[in-house]
Amino acid sequence: MRLEQVLVNLIGNALQAMTHTAAPRLTLTIQAGSEQVQVGVADNGPGIEASQLSRVFEPFFTTKSSGSGLGLGLSISGRIIDDLGGRLEAGHHDGGGALFTITLPRDPGPQARPATEEPPPHA
Repeated sequence: MRLEQVLVNLIGNALQAMTHTAAPRLTLTIQAGSEQVQVGVADNGPGIEASQLSRVFEPFFTTKSSGSGLGLGLSISGRIIDDLGGRLEAGHHDGGGALFTITLPRDPGPQARPATEEPPPHA
């Protein structure tokens, strides 16, 4: 369910980003290895400026126009993937646009926290 929330957010963001794209294209890829699984969500929208890539997972940071988003979706998505023992990365798609890559261990093991568990306090 939590992974579904992340995918819905990433796909929704991609669709919004391609609103003014002449021939919008959304690509989902899945690669499964013996140790990990990677899921890629790529679009051919305008992409994310290089100077903004390092900030896209910050709470309340948004590249959308005013009133179009709170800037919490990617922050929450990153936290969910982190809780599952994985990582979420943002980058540029080879064909233009944005690429978000989810990397998860095939066996999350003890590092993945259940959805009901409180996160550990930050030091």
